[in-house]
This record gives sequence, structure tokens and C-alpha cells, in this order.
Amino acid sequence: VGSEMCIRDSNISNAVLVPVTIGENQRVAIISLEKKGVQNKIVETTNLELYGNLAFDAVELSEEDLLDEKGEIIFHEVSQRAKVGICAMVLGCCEEALTMTAQHVSEREQFGRPLSTNQGVALQAADAHIDIDGIKVTQLQAAWQIDEGLECSKAVSVAKWWASEAGQRIVVATQHLHGGTGADTTHPIHRYFLWVIQLADTLDGAGKSLNALGKLITEEALNKNNLICHYCGFKSQLKRDCKKGDNCEFVFSGPGVERISEEVKRKFPGKKIDIFSSDT
Repeated sequence: VGSEMCIRDSNISNAVLVPVTIGENQRVAIISLEKKGVQNKIVETTNLELYGNLAFDAVELSEEDLLDEKGEIIFHEVSQRAKVGICAMVLGCCEEALTMTAQHVSEREQFGRPLSTNQGVALQAADAHIDIDGIKVTQLQAAWQIDEGLECSKAVSVAKWWASEAGQRIVVATQHLHGGTGADTTHPIHRYFLWVIQLADTLDGAGKSLNALGKLITEEALNKNNLICHYCGFKSQLKRDCKKGDNCEFVFSGPGVERISEEVKRKFPGKKIDIFSSDT
């Protein structure tokens, strides 16, 4: 029993891969769309593609319907590759949208001169070009790590964040620079806008990608037991063994705002002390 929205190509597919829980184990099942209890409602999405909203009601599965590999492994590997593929699609859409925009503002004249000669237009186009480079570099980094068999979770989250966050900025700017033409649905520029807006939230948007990245960085720092300088980024392994061979209770101190706050409270007891810093 369950449901999933916006399944791509379900209108032309015979079956879908679905994560399922059997006991305490995660598995992946191949479920025919003709199976009893499966409903596939076709809907039109933001970019006018046809997707399916799937609903499962008392669908019976046999061992033959289940893939051999553990579900967590399959889901992780497939989703990582799918996210990098989405980043590549966003990159292609943004590159073409900016190319069309550059041609438009170079040919379109206002007050006797091309739109591209206006500083405001040039700055928006330049920002979009920089954003495209950011999407390209992070997407290639994630793809390279997957290809080399390296741990790629952080790189994929970074790439998806860039594609979602910067991708939307780019297509908003390119449509805006087309002026009234950008609002005309007979002109192709709006298709790139709608496509990227949809891709930005497919398999996690910018917010979820950034949250996932933060968790990965935090877990890595805790597992490595490192001390990290907030000023220069210097890292050092935290050693908890004292020279006598016993475990000591460490008290950390330094020029941080927390340390300064403690000293101020001792010097001015009973006074209300607040901290204002870049971390708060």
C-alpha cells in the first residue's frame, strides 16, 4: 500500500521499480503496471510532459518480483546517477537558453542600438554564464567520482544544489532578457524555462540537497574526530590520551566568541550578555 507522484515515462512503461520493505529489509521490486491493485493516473506536469501518479493497493508480490541486491544499495546507486543525469539536462537547457538570449539581445535594437550594449543586460548575461560554469564543473566532478568508483555523495549533493539553485536563476534571467517575447508561448525560450523549473525540484530541490550536504559534512567531521580552525581551515587530529597514558578531560579554549563571552560574564556578573557573530 502506498503512492508516488510524478513518475516519468509511466505512460509508456510496462513496469516500474519500487522500493519496498519486507520485514526489516529494504528490497526493490519490479511491479507490472497491469498488476492488480496498481493505478496509474497520467497527469500533465510543469514542462507539459506526461507523467504518472501511481497508487498501490494490496499489491501481491512474489520472490520472483524482487531484485537480488539490497534495496538500499540499489536505490543509492540509481538515485546518485539519476541526479547527475538531471544536472546534465539542466546544464544543456541553460547553455542553449543563454545562447538564444545572446543572439536575441545582439539583434534586438532599442533607441537605435542593440540591447546587449546596455550594461544591465550584459551584467545579467555574464552572471548567467558564471552560473553555467558552476553547474558544469560540479556536474563533471560528480560524474567523474561515480565513474572512478569513489564515494560521491557530497559531490552529487553539491552538483544538484548548483543545478537547482543556479539553474532557476539562469532561466529566469534568459526569459526576462527576451522581454515580451519571453512571455510568448510560440517562442521556444519558455520551454527551457519550464523544463529547468521542473528539473530543479526533481529528486530533491536546492534546499534538500543543501541539507543533505550539511549532514554529510557533519557526520564526516564527527567520525574523523578532527579539530578544524574556523579562520584558516587547518585540520588536526584530536588526541585524547595524555602523556601519562590516561584519558584526560579536555577543556577547549581559544579566541572564539564563546570563550570571550565566558570571560565577560565573569567580569560582569549579573549582566545580560548576548553574542552577535557571523555564526548566529
